[in-house]
Amino acid sequence: MLFLSIETYFSHGGVQVFMRRIREVLALYSNETNELVVHLSLYDWNEDLSKHNIDVKNTIFCCAKGGRLVFMCKAFLHAWHHRVAIIGHINQAPVGLILKKLRILDKYAVVLHGNEVWKRLPLIKRVSLRCADILIATTDYTLEIVLARNNLLSKSGVVIPICVEKGRPRYDPCFRLAGNFKILSVGRMVVSEPGKGFDKLIDAISKLLTRGYNLHLNLVGDGDDRIKLEEKVHKMGLFNNVTFWGFLSKDKLNAAYRDCDIFALPSRQEGFGITFLEAMQWARPCIGGKHGGIPEVIVDGETGFLVEYNRIDKLADSIAFLYRNSGIAKKMGLKGQDLVFGKFSFSTFKAEFIENVINPLKHNSYRETKHGN
Repeated sequence: MLFLSIETYFSHGGVQVFMRRIREVLALYSNETNELVVHLSLYDWNEDLSKHNIDVKNTIFCCAKGGRLVFMCKAFLHAWHHRVAIIGHINQAPVGLILKKLRILDKYAVVLHGNEVWKRLPLIKRVSLRCADILIATTDYTLEIVLARNNLLSKSGVVIPICVEKGRPRYDPCFRLAGNFKILSVGRMVVSEPGKGFDKLIDAISKLLTRGYNLHLNLVGDGDDRIKLEEKVHKMGLFNNVTFWGFLSKDKLNAAYRDCDIFALPSRQEGFGITFLEAMQWARPCIGGKHGGIPEVIVDGETGFLVEYNRIDKLADSIAFLYRNSGIAKKMGLKGQDLVFGKFSFSTFKAEFIENVINPLKHNSYRETKHGN
């Protein structure tokens, strides 16, 4: 089986996490079936793989190191031998289309992540999805919107949510967030993703401070929009109540989730929101935007609260409620943790991925029919 990804280990985000989970499932699948799996990544380097402990005795990891021509050549080469492929991003879907039209591939599946497919796609990508055998989305919202906006309503797809990593995550025991009541928010601060809601959190904090609440906003992440956010904090005189941490190592980030009182990201454009799961894994209540795929992660009123993007008053009230009601906040966090260890667990992800993606791809493929594999 061939697995194509944009990036898996080079950075950390929802797309990368989903690619890692697929790779882990394929590694386990190959060990159980003795079937060779080839993972070809566009932007990863071989050194990135060494940082992750995965049993890969029947898996080949090929890195294109950003070379698109190298990636295409390797994809064509390996497709001859494997006949079925899982394509990890819409930008790579045309590769599957070309290989299928040339009868090099029998079947391929495409993963749909979030706002990169929440629009009318270019013709080549629409055709690539139409010819795909399986469409995989992380949320019902993403699947429904991509089918509706690209005239693909006759297609069906499967929804497989992102899951957390196996086992208890490691954390840096020496790392602590700033403040007494600690609000944590994590994400890229980039102009190209203006709807994360960091500015809304700053406005909400300002309102709460005037009401006498003793709290501190901890922002983790970086990007070209960070300077604008820092200027906003200084103009509002909030520099003693807002800390910008920049990017944190994985161990420090886990420590931040562990140390916070609540997690908040009132975004209007999350395809899923892996950061919510990462916080829920540590039994922390979450506040998220009532948009995109977030309502499929946060159960409003049970594991946290959902708020409209521009409702600063609602956002502030939700934070204030959790501040005043620590017992309820704790119960919400524990309910979220139960979801993570159940619906969003790796064992659930593995079972659903094998049943709904791997087995259908392998069934009646040319290689399986002709060669008995």
